[in-house]
Amino acid sequence: MGEFGLLFFNARWLDPALGRFAQADTLIPEASQGTQAWDRYAAMNNNPVRYIDPSGYWTEDQLQDWLGDDWYDVYFGEGGIFEDRDKLLDFLRSEETTDILNLAVIKEFFQLATYMDAMGINLENYDAIGCRFFGMYGAGGVAGGSVDAVLNLKSGELSYFGSVEGGGGYGATTSGGAGYFVIKNLPTNSKYQGPGKSFGSSIAHFGGVSVEEFFAGKINGKSDIYKGLFVGGVIGEGFTPLYGTVSYTFAEVLNVSQTGYGPFNYFNINPINILSEIGDMLWNDIFKF
Repeated sequence: MGEFGLLFFNARWLDPALGRFAQADTLIPEASQGTQAWDRYAAMNNNPVRYIDPSGYWTEDQLQDWLGDDWYDVYFGEGGIFEDRDKLLDFLRSEETTDILNLAVIKEFFQLATYMDAMGINLENYDAIGCRFFGMYGAGGVAGGSVDAVLNLKSGELSYFGSVEGGGGYGATTSGGAGYFVIKNLPTNSKYQGPGKSFGSSIAHFGGVSVEEFFAGKINGKSDIYKGLFVGGVIGEGFTPLYGTVSYTFAEVLNVSQTGYGPFNYFNINPINILSEIGDMLWNDIFKF
Protein backbone atom coordinates (compact mmCIF):
# COMPACT_ATOMS: atom_id res chain seq x y z
CA MET A 1 0.00 0.00 0.00
CA GLY A 2 1.27 3.46 -0.90
CA GLU A 3 1.52 6.44 1.42
CA PHE A 4 -1.77 7.84 0.04
CA GLY A 5 -3.67 4.66 0.88
CA LEU A 6 -3.61 3.33 -2.69
CA LEU A 7 -3.02 -0.33 -3.61
CA PHE A 8 -0.59 -1.21 -6.40
CA PHE A 9 -1.94 -3.78 -8.91
CA ASN A 10 1.28 -4.21 -10.97
CA ALA A 11 0.09 -1.80 -13.67
CA ARG A 12 -2.12 0.79 -11.90
CA TRP A 13 -2.94 2.14 -8.45
CA LEU A 14 -6.34 1.29 -6.92
CA ASP A 15 -8.22 3.49 -4.45
CA PRO A 16 -9.87 0.92 -2.12
CA ALA A 17 -12.18 3.56 -0.64
CA LEU A 18 -13.70 4.32 -4.04
CA GLY A 19 -13.19 0.84 -5.52
CA ARG A 20 -11.72 2.43 -8.65
CA PHE A 21 -8.32 2.81 -10.26
CA ALA A 22 -6.47 6.12 -10.07
CA GLN A 23 -5.33 5.86 -13.73
CA ALA A 24 -7.27 5.01 -16.84
CA ASP A 25 -6.78 1.56 -18.37
CA THR A 26 -4.68 1.70 -21.54
CA LEU A 27 -6.86 -1.07 -23.02
CA ILE A 28 -10.57 -1.20 -23.89
CA PRO A 29 -11.34 -4.96 -24.18
CA GLU A 30 -14.98 -4.51 -25.20
CA ALA A 31 -15.11 -7.93 -26.90
CA SER A 32 -14.68 -9.73 -23.59
CA GLN A 33 -16.02 -7.21 -21.07
CA GLY A 34 -18.85 -5.55 -22.97
CA THR A 35 -19.69 -1.87 -22.55
CA GLN A 36 -18.21 -1.91 -19.02
CA ALA A 37 -14.81 -1.87 -20.73
CA TRP A 38 -15.37 1.79 -21.62
CA ASP A 39 -15.30 2.67 -17.91
CA ARG A 40 -11.51 2.79 -17.93
CA TYR A 41 -11.22 3.49 -14.19
CA ALA A 42 -13.39 0.52 -13.18
CA ALA A 43 -11.85 -2.22 -11.03
CA MET A 44 -12.54 -5.88 -11.86
CA ASN A 45 -15.30 -4.92 -14.31
CA ASN A 46 -17.18 -3.30 -11.38
CA ASN A 47 -17.78 -6.78 -9.96
CA PRO A 48 -14.84 -7.79 -7.66
CA VAL A 49 -16.85 -10.69 -6.21
CA ARG A 50 -16.83 -12.48 -9.58
CA TYR A 51 -13.72 -11.13 -11.30
CA ILE A 52 -10.02 -10.87 -10.47
CA ASP A 53 -7.35 -8.79 -12.18
CA PRO A 54 -3.92 -10.24 -11.29
CA SER A 55 -1.89 -7.92 -13.53
CA GLY A 56 -4.00 -4.78 -13.60
CA TYR A 57 -5.21 -5.60 -17.14
CA TRP A 58 -6.48 -9.17 -17.28
CA THR A 59 -9.58 -10.88 -15.91
CA GLU A 60 -10.05 -14.53 -15.06
CA ASP A 61 -12.99 -14.67 -17.47
CA GLN A 62 -10.77 -13.64 -20.37
CA LEU A 63 -8.22 -16.35 -19.59
CA GLN A 64 -11.00 -18.90 -19.26
CA ASP A 65 -12.54 -17.84 -22.59
CA TRP A 66 -9.26 -18.44 -24.41
CA LEU A 67 -7.69 -21.33 -22.51
CA GLY A 68 -10.56 -23.08 -20.74
CA ASP A 69 -12.23 -22.82 -17.34
CA ASP A 70 -9.51 -24.87 -15.65
CA TRP A 71 -6.59 -23.32 -17.53
CA TYR A 72 -4.45 -22.67 -14.46
CA ASP A 73 -4.80 -26.20 -13.06
CA VAL A 74 -4.22 -27.85 -16.45
CA TYR A 75 -1.16 -25.82 -17.41
CA PHE A 76 0.39 -24.33 -14.26
CA GLY A 77 -1.03 -26.24 -11.29
CA GLU A 78 0.58 -29.21 -9.55
CA GLY A 79 1.43 -31.76 -12.21
CA GLY A 80 0.39 -29.28 -14.94
CA ILE A 81 1.91 -29.24 -18.40
CA PHE A 82 3.85 -26.04 -17.63
CA GLU A 83 4.33 -26.50 -13.90
CA ASP A 84 7.11 -24.23 -12.52
CA ARG A 85 7.27 -22.22 -15.77
CA ASP A 86 6.85 -19.02 -13.77
CA LYS A 87 8.08 -16.66 -16.48
CA LEU A 88 5.60 -18.11 -18.95
CA LEU A 89 2.79 -17.55 -16.45
CA ASP A 90 3.95 -13.97 -15.85
CA PHE A 91 3.93 -13.40 -19.59
CA LEU A 92 0.48 -14.86 -19.94
CA ARG A 93 -0.83 -12.48 -17.29
CA SER A 94 0.94 -9.42 -18.68
CA GLU A 95 -0.83 -6.63 -20.51
CA GLU A 96 0.69 -7.59 -23.86
CA THR A 97 -1.18 -10.90 -24.07
CA THR A 98 -4.45 -9.01 -24.45
CA ASP A 99 -3.50 -8.49 -28.10
CA ILE A 100 -5.89 -10.67 -30.14
CA LEU A 101 -3.29 -11.97 -32.61
CA ASN A 102 -0.88 -13.03 -29.90
CA LEU A 103 -3.68 -14.62 -27.88
CA ALA A 104 -4.71 -16.67 -30.89
CA VAL A 105 -1.13 -17.88 -31.41
CA ILE A 106 -0.68 -18.68 -27.71
CA LYS A 107 -3.96 -20.60 -27.67
CA GLU A 108 -2.76 -22.75 -30.59
CA PHE A 109 0.52 -23.48 -28.82
CA PHE A 110 -1.25 -24.42 -25.61
CA GLN A 111 -3.53 -26.80 -27.52
CA LEU A 112 -0.45 -28.29 -29.20
CA ALA A 113 1.09 -28.77 -25.75
CA THR A 114 -2.07 -30.54 -24.60
CA TYR A 115 -1.91 -32.97 -27.55
CA MET A 116 1.79 -33.62 -26.95
CA ASP A 117 1.16 -34.28 -23.27
CA ALA A 118 -1.62 -36.74 -24.19
CA MET A 119 0.88 -38.58 -26.43
CA GLY A 120 3.32 -38.90 -23.53
CA ILE A 121 5.74 -36.20 -24.70
CA ASN A 122 7.19 -34.45 -21.65
CA LEU A 123 7.62 -30.75 -22.39
CA GLU A 124 9.92 -30.37 -19.39
CA ASN A 125 12.62 -31.57 -21.79
CA TYR A 126 12.09 -28.62 -24.16
CA ASP A 127 12.61 -24.89 -23.89
CA ALA A 128 10.33 -23.78 -26.73
CA ILE A 129 7.58 -24.81 -29.11
CA GLY A 130 6.87 -23.20 -32.45
CA CYS A 131 5.05 -23.07 -35.75
CA ARG A 132 6.63 -22.71 -39.20
CA PHE A 133 5.40 -21.72 -42.66
CA PHE A 134 7.93 -22.55 -45.38
CA GLY A 135 8.59 -22.80 -49.10
CA MET A 136 11.24 -24.87 -50.93
CA TYR A 137 12.35 -25.16 -54.54
CA GLY A 138 15.10 -26.96 -56.41
CA ALA A 139 16.47 -30.05 -58.19
CA GLY A 140 19.70 -31.41 -56.77
CA GLY A 141 20.11 -28.13 -54.94
CA VAL A 142 17.36 -26.59 -52.82
CA ALA A 143 16.57 -23.05 -51.74
CA GLY A 144 13.78 -21.65 -49.63
CA GLY A 145 12.67 -19.58 -46.71
CA SER A 146 10.42 -19.69 -43.69
CA VAL A 147 8.54 -17.65 -41.13
CA ASP A 148 8.63 -19.05 -37.59
CA ALA A 149 6.63 -18.23 -34.48
CA VAL A 150 8.44 -19.31 -31.30
CA LEU A 151 6.91 -19.46 -27.81
CA ASN A 152 9.73 -19.77 -25.30
CA LEU A 153 8.50 -21.76 -22.31
CA LYS A 154 11.60 -20.98 -20.31
CA SER A 155 11.95 -17.20 -20.74
CA GLY A 156 8.26 -16.44 -21.28
CA GLU A 157 8.32 -14.65 -24.64
CA LEU A 158 6.74 -14.96 -28.08
CA SER A 159 8.74 -14.07 -31.19
CA TYR A 160 8.30 -14.13 -34.96
CA PHE A 161 11.33 -14.74 -37.21
CA GLY A 162 12.20 -14.70 -40.90
CA SER A 163 14.93 -16.87 -42.41
CA VAL A 164 16.42 -18.06 -45.73
CA GLU A 165 18.17 -21.33 -46.53
CA GLY A 166 19.95 -23.19 -49.29
CA GLY A 167 21.70 -26.50 -49.78
CA GLY A 168 21.64 -29.78 -51.63
CA GLY A 169 19.67 -32.98 -51.70
CA TYR A 170 18.58 -36.01 -53.64
CA GLY A 171 15.57 -35.36 -55.84
CA ALA A 172 13.56 -32.28 -56.75
CA THR A 173 10.80 -30.27 -55.15
CA THR A 174 8.51 -27.29 -55.62
CA SER A 175 6.52 -27.15 -52.45
CA GLY A 176 5.39 -25.25 -49.41
CA GLY A 177 3.82 -26.15 -46.14
CA ALA A 178 3.45 -25.63 -42.42
CA GLY A 179 3.98 -27.52 -39.21
CA TYR A 180 5.14 -27.47 -35.62
CA PHE A 181 8.47 -27.89 -33.89
CA VAL A 182 10.05 -28.26 -30.46
CA ILE A 183 13.44 -26.88 -29.39
CA LYS A 184 16.01 -27.76 -26.73
CA ASN A 185 18.78 -25.49 -25.41
CA LEU A 186 17.08 -22.18 -26.18
CA PRO A 187 17.29 -20.06 -22.99
CA THR A 188 15.99 -16.93 -24.76
CA ASN A 189 14.58 -16.31 -28.23
CA SER A 190 17.47 -14.03 -29.14
CA LYS A 191 19.59 -17.20 -29.45
CA TYR A 192 17.39 -18.30 -32.35
CA GLN A 193 18.97 -15.75 -34.67
CA GLY A 194 22.03 -16.30 -36.81
CA PRO A 195 23.37 -19.23 -38.86
CA GLY A 196 21.97 -22.75 -38.64
CA LYS A 197 21.72 -25.99 -40.52
CA SER A 198 19.26 -28.79 -41.03
CA PHE A 199 18.82 -32.33 -42.32
CA GLY A 200 15.45 -33.54 -43.43
CA SER A 201 13.12 -35.34 -45.78
CA SER A 202 10.21 -33.93 -47.78
CA ILE A 203 7.93 -36.08 -49.92
CA ALA A 204 4.83 -34.69 -51.62
CA HIS A 205 2.51 -35.47 -54.49
CA PHE A 206 -0.01 -32.63 -54.19
CA GLY A 207 0.15 -33.39 -50.46
CA GLY A 208 2.71 -34.99 -48.22
CA VAL A 209 4.89 -34.72 -45.14
CA SER A 210 8.13 -33.04 -44.14
CA VAL A 211 10.40 -33.98 -41.22
CA GLU A 212 13.48 -31.94 -40.36
CA GLU A 213 16.06 -31.75 -37.60
CA PHE A 214 17.69 -28.35 -37.30
CA PHE A 215 20.58 -26.95 -35.28
CA ALA A 216 22.61 -23.85 -34.51
CA GLY A 217 26.22 -24.25 -33.50
CA LYS A 218 28.21 -27.47 -33.87
CA ILE A 219 26.40 -30.57 -35.10
CA ASN A 220 28.26 -32.89 -32.74
CA GLY A 221 26.03 -32.32 -29.73
CA LYS A 222 27.20 -30.44 -26.69
CA SER A 223 28.21 -27.27 -28.49
CA ASP A 224 24.83 -26.78 -30.15
CA ILE A 225 23.21 -23.49 -29.21
CA TYR A 226 19.87 -25.11 -29.84
CA LYS A 227 18.47 -28.29 -31.40
CA GLY A 228 14.99 -28.62 -32.87
CA LEU A 229 12.69 -31.14 -34.54
CA PHE A 230 10.08 -30.05 -37.10
CA VAL A 231 7.16 -32.11 -38.44
CA GLY A 232 4.68 -30.67 -40.93
CA GLY A 233 2.51 -31.07 -43.96
CA VAL A 234 3.55 -30.25 -47.53
CA ILE A 235 1.54 -29.02 -50.52
CA GLY A 236 3.08 -29.25 -53.98
CA GLU A 237 5.19 -31.64 -56.01
CA GLY A 238 8.45 -33.10 -54.84
CA PHE A 239 10.47 -36.13 -53.85
CA THR A 240 13.42 -35.15 -51.68
CA PRO A 241 13.98 -38.09 -49.34
CA LEU A 242 17.18 -36.52 -48.02
CA TYR A 243 18.47 -32.96 -48.02
CA GLY A 244 20.83 -30.80 -46.05
CA THR A 245 20.79 -27.02 -45.88
CA VAL A 246 22.44 -24.07 -44.20
CA SER A 247 20.20 -21.24 -43.12
CA TYR A 248 20.34 -17.75 -41.72
CA THR A 249 17.68 -16.38 -39.40
CA PHE A 250 18.23 -12.73 -40.10
CA ALA A 251 15.39 -10.92 -38.34
CA GLU A 252 13.24 -11.07 -35.26
CA VAL A 253 10.19 -9.43 -36.80
CA LEU A 254 8.36 -9.10 -33.48
CA ASN A 255 9.05 -9.98 -29.86
CA VAL A 256 6.43 -9.84 -27.11
CA SER A 257 7.20 -10.47 -23.44
CA GLN A 258 5.84 -9.42 -20.07
CA THR A 259 7.76 -6.14 -20.45
CA GLY A 260 6.04 -5.23 -23.72
CA TYR A 261 6.74 -5.20 -27.44
CA GLY A 262 10.38 -5.31 -28.46
CA PRO A 263 11.68 -3.29 -31.43
CA PHE A 264 12.37 -4.85 -34.82
CA ASN A 265 15.62 -6.68 -34.22
CA TYR A 266 17.66 -7.32 -37.35
CA PHE A 267 20.74 -9.45 -36.85
CA ASN A 268 23.80 -8.61 -38.93
CA ILE A 269 21.87 -8.05 -42.16
CA ASN A 270 25.13 -7.63 -44.03
CA PRO A 271 26.24 -10.08 -46.74
CA ILE A 272 29.84 -10.12 -45.52
CA ASN A 273 28.82 -10.80 -41.92
CA ILE A 274 26.34 -13.48 -42.98
CA LEU A 275 28.88 -15.30 -45.20
CA SER A 276 31.50 -15.00 -42.49
CA GLU A 277 29.25 -16.53 -39.82
CA ILE A 278 28.06 -19.34 -42.12
CA GLY A 279 31.65 -20.03 -43.20
CA ASP A 280 32.79 -20.19 -39.59
CA MET A 281 29.96 -22.57 -38.75
CA LEU A 282 30.79 -24.89 -41.67
CA TRP A 283 34.50 -24.81 -40.86
CA ASN A 284 33.84 -25.90 -37.29
CA ASP A 285 31.37 -28.60 -38.35
CA ILE A 286 33.24 -30.09 -41.30
CA PHE A 287 36.88 -29.73 -40.39
CA LYS A 288 36.68 -29.82 -36.60
CA PHE A 289 33.86 -32.34 -36.17
